[in-house]
Amino acid sequence: MLDEKKFLKLIQQTLFYGVLASLVLLGAGFLSDIVWNRDFYLMNTGIALLLATPVFRVVMLLCGFFKMREYNFAMASFMVLALMVVAVLI
Repeated sequence: MLDEKKFLKLIQQTLFYGVLASLVLLGAGFLSDIVWNRDFYLMNTGIALLLATPVFRVVMLLCGFFKMREYNFAMASFMVLALMVVAVLI
């Protein structure tokens, strides 16, 4: 069984480290563009990671709610994930 405090801490860390990694990639991409006039590969990766961070959060919520046997919240998380997938495909 998953403890609620650990679960909330895990969700918080998922968001924090996703945004932090995105910030590092965006900064490195910006500096490489300024210094070496390179392409925007690092910046594009940073933006993609920033966009993917909420999806990671919903996946973590879905798994956590199943482990805590909160099936109503798990179903709500699944519907949010399905809507995210549909929005990307449209």
